[in-house]
Amino acid sequence: MRPTQPSAAVPPDPATGAEEPPGIPGLRSWRRVYAAVILGFLAGLALLSLLPRLAS
Repeated sequence: MRPTQPSAAVPPDPATGAEEPPGIPGLRSWRRVYAAVILGFLAGLALLSLLPRLAS
């Protein structure tokens, strides 16, 4: 007779990881992390739009 194999582990619920705080100092919630990324992207776009004016 074959030994029984252990049952497959149940994968963790993806919603449980959303409640963990990010590991970034100063940004205590994921909302602040997302806001910082979007603001950084917009600031980069603004600087790129000013670059041709400064180069000429």
